[in-house]
Amino acid sequence: YLYIFVYICTYTSHRLKHSANVWGSNIVIHGGVWGQDITYNDTWIFNTINYTWTLISAKGDTPQACGGHSCSVYKNSLYFFGGWQRNGRFGSKLYKLNLVTHIWTCVEYNGIISPTGRAYHKSFIYNDKLFLFDGYGSKIDWGHIHVFDIGSSMWTLLPTCGDVPAPKQAYSISQVDNKVF
Repeated sequence: YLYIFVYICTYTSHRLKHSANVWGSNIVIHGGVWGQDITYNDTWIFNTINYTWTLISAKGDTPQACGGHSCSVYKNSLYFFGGWQRNGRFGSKLYKLNLVTHIWTCVEYNGIISPTGRAYHKSFIYNDKLFLFDGYGSKIDWGHIHVFDIGSSMWTLLPTCGDVPAPKQAYSISQVDNKVF
């Protein structure tokens, strides 16, 4: 049987362009915007077993408040990239939130390749790597897939073949086993 629950949020604020990720039996929500004036930089965890919301009091090197960023969960960490900031800039740093200790760190990387600032892109984790695709920004190389190897802390470009997909922003992806749609 499929059970579908709709739980009315009574603790987090209204928001759009936030991220939502599954972490064990929890849903982690970060950031987002509301209206013309409000940009969030908070992290909430919804426990799907006891239906409770918890605001994380995170410390450390936090990303700027933004919307349209991407987040992906790897083990007990939330990896955050990009986003549109109220100052009109696009984030280009990779951050990690330890979901157990609630400490943010800006992730240092090796090498000379890294993605440019962007928003409305997508990311996902596969085989200990963070994949980042398309989005909107001032200098996007459309159709390129950036890959961050979590173990070596190195960005690379994934070699591709065939026709380059049409530019994409504000879209959805789904990962099923070793395929992304």
